[in-house]
Amino acid sequence: MNHAPALKTATQLAVRAIGGIDAAAAVTRVGRARISEYQNRNSATTAPVDVAIVLDEFA
Repeated sequence: MNHAPALKTATQLAVRAIGGIDAAAAVTRVGRARISEYQNRNSATTAPVDVAIVLDEFA
């Protein structure tokens, strides 16, 4: 089962709730480009667990 679309949606919602890509990058260990990639449905890359947890905590 491919969970990537759901993970991308969850990441998008968390980033929005935090206040955008810059705000999300400020609270995680990754930069703007990587946060953007985690939301991009054309990228196979999803947020690592530690980054996803921080995004959820701040959302």
